[in-house]
Amino acid sequence: MATKPRKPTRRTPRSSAATVAKRVEQVIDLLLCGASIIDLCRFASEQKWGLDRRSVQRYAEKARELLAESLEHDREKLLADHLTRRKSLYARALQIGDYRAALAAARDEALLMGLYPSAKVMHEGDTENPIRARLVIVEEIVNAEPASAGQTEREAA
Repeated sequence: MATKPRKPTRRTPRSSAATVAKRVEQVIDLLLCGASIIDLCRFASEQKWGLDRRSVQRYAEKARELLAESLEHDREKLLADHLTRRKSLYARALQIGDYRAALAAARDEALLMGLYPSAKVMHEGDTENPIRARLVIVEEIVNAEPASAGQTEREAA
């Protein structure tokens, strides 16, 4: 039994870890500026990275992962900073007698802390079930009498 001869495959040398890290940082900068995959591929081509589209997509995935990690780690710090700013604004507003600004700062701080219940928009006829409320609204629209010919909707009402 004869075996098929293998096609010679051209292997390009792999990029070093330092090169990959540098490229990922560049991709992060481009993503933060709103670049699309097409923009990233064009950039990689201009920089002569020698990558195909799928490789550029892998760089973009790694960049997005790093962005998500940094946001998650910084979330507690960001929340603490924002709460501190609200407390400072509240104190300064009270100090100068600006009670409206003090109330706004206190309200915003409470929102950041999640102290207010989430706002729900419901149909006036149903206070318990928001899905049922939507169905009632749709039924009202469907069952509304159509305007007669030559009559506008406002005139019909």
